[in-house]
Amino acid sequence: MKRLLFCLWGIIVPLLVYSSSEIIQTYNDTIGVSEGKRLYVLNDESTYNRYQENISNIFWVVSGPLIISTRVTPGSNYITGLKAGKCKVIVTYKIRKWITGGYYEYYNYKDIHEITVIDVTSITMPSTLISEMRKETYPLIPLTFNYSNLKPELTWHSSNPSVATVSTITYNNETEMYGIVTAKNIGYTTITCTASNGVTSNKCEVFVYSMSLEPVYEVGLWETLKLTPIITPSSSYTINPYVTWRSTDGEIAKVDKDGIVTPINIGQCKIIMTNKKNQRDTCIVKVLDNYLSIDSAIGVPSGTLVLPIRLNNTSNITGMQYELQLPDGVSVAQDKSGNLLASLSDRVDDQMITGSRLSNGNYQFVVFSKNSKPLLGNEGAIAYVTLKISPDMAIGDYSIGMKNIELTTPTGKAIYNMDKSAKLTIDDVKMGDVNGDGRVTVTDAVCIVNYIHERYPSVFIDKAADVNGDGSITITDAVGIINMIQNQ
Repeated sequence: MKRLLFCLWGIIVPLLVYSSSEIIQTYNDTIGVSEGKRLYVLNDESTYNRYQENISNIFWVVSGPLIISTRVTPGSNYITGLKAGKCKVIVTYKIRKWITGGYYEYYNYKDIHEITVIDVTSITMPSTLISEMRKETYPLIPLTFNYSNLKPELTWHSSNPSVATVSTITYNNETEMYGIVTAKNIGYTTITCTASNGVTSNKCEVFVYSMSLEPVYEVGLWETLKLTPIITPSSSYTINPYVTWRSTDGEIAKVDKDGIVTPINIGQCKIIMTNKKNQRDTCIVKVLDNYLSIDSAIGVPSGTLVLPIRLNNTSNITGMQYELQLPDGVSVAQDKSGNLLASLSDRVDDQMITGSRLSNGNYQFVVFSKNSKPLLGNEGAIAYVTLKISPDMAIGDYSIGMKNIELTTPTGKAIYNMDKSAKLTIDDVKMGDVNGDGRVTVTDAVCIVNYIHERYPSVFIDKAADVNGDGSITITDAVGIINMIQNQ
């Protein structure tokens, strides 16, 4: 009976066999101060779960004060680094395994976790940070530590808190640390941070700036204007702000994505600059008409004529230069000293005019102010150039060109004009027809009087004005024209 029971017991309950040997497994783990990590029996959660029913007698031992241990489950232990150094976490346990013949065998295991706890030894951040001043300005300063998983407590210092302050923020499930800057005002400040163990970062210079535009810009109708945000305060840093541009009146001026304004018509409009935060600054662009021109003229062979140079300006103009391109047979007359005959109108203040013949055959004239005083008025003749016509000049129509035109404002800004041209008609002279309109009237006499007083008319045919033929134009010629009218 006893033998039968023993046999049945051997069939129902396998025999238990204990292995006297111990299997030791060593693992190396690294954590940072304040960093947590979960340790598992068999060093892996999935492996532990697979063998969990066959594991027993789990016992954890932590050696050393460098970490704190919180046992979560029998098969795992959560540790947190407290102080830099090395320590061990040991876990012993038994694993039941099947062997042939229906027996269990228990194996003794010891897992030794060699723990290295790392503290902050270096904190690195960019040496500079450039930020635009906005109502909500939160640029980030990326932080790099000697160990990537470190998340130390940091104390921030700003040398000028009125410009910017900094606090700590973590990103990406708290795997990355940054300093988040709050801009307070424009200017400069130096930022550093210090870990709880006293390690201090390098210095980061923070530059907080604002962008603005001048209230008013002026541009000529034939020009373009490049709008550029004004950076305040001035800085040696290279700043490429992102802004968009918009004109409130495309019939006055258009603006492209680069801030280049193209005038369309005379008038004014607003240009709006918008930054990334949809904050705006606005300026007024005034499209002005500033240009030189010449009138059509009539001349006679062997004669001279006075060519008015007209200036229409909606800006203050202090000086100008231009070239006259004349047809063959026409030249600028000279005085006895060989100087080109050119004079200024009563629109001048303290300006002077000089002229010279260029190597390309053109005549260049320069009008300038000694004291940057603007010319008077906004339209009308500004200068007069006397042209001389050769005796063999054929009757017909010719072209006079005005080229390389440049006007100057009191601020030194250059305004460039398109080239201009006008018709020069060479015709037979009709004595007394001073203005070349084909008739002899009192208007011709008035032209002579104005000429004598250096109020040069737009068309003046001196050969027709020399009624008495003495080679000079005087009041006697004006009287002669009145006599011609009365005797008609």
